[in-house]
Amino acid sequence: MSVGSKRKQGSLGSFHRTKVTEAESTFSFRGDLVFHDLLTDPSSPGAQVVGDILCGAYGLLFPHKDPIYDYIKRNIRAIVQLGDPTNLQRISWHAGSSTGNGLFPRADLGKCKDLASEWRSYCDAGDVFCDVPGKSVDVHLGYVREYLDDIVDFIVERVQAAPDNIRKCNVGSNEM
Repeated sequence: MSVGSKRKQGSLGSFHRTKVTEAESTFSFRGDLVFHDLLTDPSSPGAQVVGDILCGAYGLLFPHKDPIYDYIKRNIRAIVQLGDPTNLQRISWHAGSSTGNGLFPRADLGKCKDLASEWRSYCDAGDVFCDVPGKSVDVHLGYVREYLDDIVDFIVERVQAAPDNIRKCNVGSNEM
């Protein structure tokens, strides 16, 4: 079952500015939330890197990578991926209309299932990278146009739901 509804927005013009302004005003109420807390390139290669960082990477085509430490994961509020080539349609955080897996389906989700409620990964039917045997680059390039309002709403909702006592982790330490 997919989360998120597909809403066509046409031009990003004023709608985009409105949604960005809405997100900025929502984020501004949290003094501890700064720009680097937001991942701004969730598209295909970036989506795979995000997944590799959070879940680890295992397989023949890519080097082994351990997932990030749990003390860092505890501070993640929202994860958005667009057209992830490691997509698995059966994941609980899947959003969109795809029914297939990506070019490089992720072999092990065990290390990242605890982030499911903070995660949304968009993949639509026909996407050449995340919905094999899809053949459409246009579908792959259309996620922001198709889902911008849903993406912003999801991020805002997850940030607002974060407990006030959760702060950024202390880098180099296992303490917060």
